[in-house]
Amino acid sequence: KVIVLSYLEDGEDKTGEGQKTAKEAADKRRDPKKLLRMPTLGSEQPRYVFDQAETDPAHPDRVRITFTPKVPADNTVEGSGWVDTKTDTVISAGFKLSVTPMFVEFVHFTVEFGANTALGQAVSTVNVEGKGGFLFFRRHFRGVANVSGYRIIP
Repeated sequence: KVIVLSYLEDGEDKTGEGQKTAKEAADKRRDPKKLLRMPTLGSEQPRYVFDQAETDPAHPDRVRITFTPKVPADNTVEGSGWVDTKTDTVISAGFKLSVTPMFVEFVHFTVEFGANTALGQAVSTVNVEGKGGFLFFRRHFRGVANVSGYRIIP
């Protein structure tokens, strides 16, 4: 569950807007058929094929794992992630939607896990880029979210 305590956009306080957006997003996620879950979750792993793609020559404990869905669906992704095998932590992941909505060319995400919390590594940065449109109306968007100040709320 995400609780927005503070939200700044280009230095401007938009906490109220961020709280409203988070609530609307949570309401949309209630449909389990549309819920996007990470492939690394135990419940999702049977839906994917995983492969060790490479090892970082500078850090042999770091490996890149690729993942693709066995059957592409609206709620599956494909991509890869760097994992530290010594600490069993995900360092970063990059993925795209397996099936895009109509008029959407692509949506790519890059997630970095650099924030330390009492429960372990957490998301520190999310980059998103997408492109789509219809006929002459085209959109290309990019966004970056830096996440910090994690608080564990009982």
